[in-house]
Amino acid sequence: MRALLPPLVALAVPALAACGEPSTFVPVDELGGPRGAITGSLVYSGPRPCTREGRVIGAAVILAFDERALPPPDGLATEPDGLTIISGDRLFAGIPLDVAPDGSAACPPADAPWVTTTATFEVAPLRGGSYQLRGFFDRDGDFNPAFSIFNLPTRGDIAGGALDNTAAALGGARPRFRSIGVGALDADGAWSIPSTGARVDGVAVTLGLQLPFERPMFHVGAVTSGRRADAALGTAVVIPADYELDTFDASDPVGTEASLIRLGLRAGLPAAEHAAAKAKPYILPVNDASFAITREDTNRDGVRDAEDHVPESTQIPSLAPLAFVTRIADPATASTEPLVLLQGLTLLGSLLDTAMTKPELLFASDALSVALRPAVLCIDRRDPTRPVTLLQSRERDARGETVLADPDEVVARLAKRLGRKVNLAYGCLPQGRYAMNLVYETGQAWTVPNEAGVCAASEPPSADGTRCSGRTRLASQGVPLVIGAPRDAAYCAANPTPSACLP
Repeated sequence: MRALLPPLVALAVPALAACGEPSTFVPVDELGGPRGAITGSLVYSGPRPCTREGRVIGAAVILAFDERALPPPDGLATEPDGLTIISGDRLFAGIPLDVAPDGSAACPPADAPWVTTTATFEVAPLRGGSYQLRGFFDRDGDFNPAFSIFNLPTRGDIAGGALDNTAAALGGARPRFRSIGVGALDADGAWSIPSTGARVDGVAVTLGLQLPFERPMFHVGAVTSGRRADAALGTAVVIPADYELDTFDASDPVGTEASLIRLGLRAGLPAAEHAAAKAKPYILPVNDASFAITREDTNRDGVRDAEDHVPESTQIPSLAPLAFVTRIADPATASTEPLVLLQGLTLLGSLLDTAMTKPELLFASDALSVALRPAVLCIDRRDPTRPVTLLQSRERDARGETVLADPDEVVARLAKRLGRKVNLAYGCLPQGRYAMNLVYETGQAWTVPNEAGVCAASEPPSADGTRCSGRTRLASQGVPLVIGAPRDAAYCAANPTPSACLP
């Protein structure tokens, strides 16, 4: 599977229209100092766009990510450092397009020849740093950076970025995104912007890979666990802060799997929500939804083989879509720091079935299971030099057997993958509300809860909770995961959540 990697999850920034070309970026009060810019040319190679009322549907989106905070699956960033949008009308100026006389939507035939066109771009303002540019052409015109259900590419969009191996990537090789330094790098490895600002010109961004999949839209269909009282499906999925496994034993995969709390995820939305989901304001592609399940290239060497496995075991391959559970900001503080992330284990059938999958796996399924590890990663995204805390809820399972057979090896594998030092700790998991995320290696993702299932402050809910002001609320998209009170309060008193995992 071709793996160009547009961004993940909520792009909580406004769309920045490409501006002029000043030679410096002089301070403005709210930015607090001079800034930098990256400029260059965008080259699009793909299908002619669709039109409506004589205007091109869609636009090109270019995003800048600090290399210390890349989006999944390469990192854990949830928003870019800079974003610019090139309108479809500007990008395709001079290209003959299909136009319907009555102003309705008009698209080229599926077998129509592709076209190549170019446009200039500018991403600014940027702080000093080393960046990667990633992007896509939003062919169906549904991109909106302010909403998580509309902020990522969908099937048919054309992906790419600023690449060091453009020709090879367009031929199917794993892309290598170019490192673009903005500003000056000092002897300690810190970037800064000089008083006159900084500018990097002549960067080429290529968009040329048509994405074959829709985003991994899902809802929670079931929750299973060896301890039924630990998990329940209703308005939330709840697990205890002192999450304890009955069995965690490589020689007993059946017992180990039964001990893990597992989310049964279904592709798309429940049938009862289809009519509302397909109507405005959502217009979601819910018919015949499925997951594209593949082996993940965990070591990023471009080859899927026995080296691509989960950190805990060389016998269990890592599958995509990748599953992450991330803490939602506390309403009282609105703080999202530190990032608290629980990495799920994507299963195709059972743990044994997953172990037997082949490297060339590419399987369409309307369901998958995600096993929840009894551990979280606590990451300070503001300071990439600070160690990550791997917080394991308990050192031993209920039988007294050690959960991590080789903690040092697990820590070393995580440190290599995250690019940071990792400290292992044992204690109760941070309580609070969490979002569930599925992520393809293309960077396409889906998050629950999302806007479709939650009423905003400006949208008073109906008395029965089925509507948010003038729209239908899709209840399946409002279900959070909650790390709740412990089953054994004395354990948490003796083994509290470490400060590195608290707001």
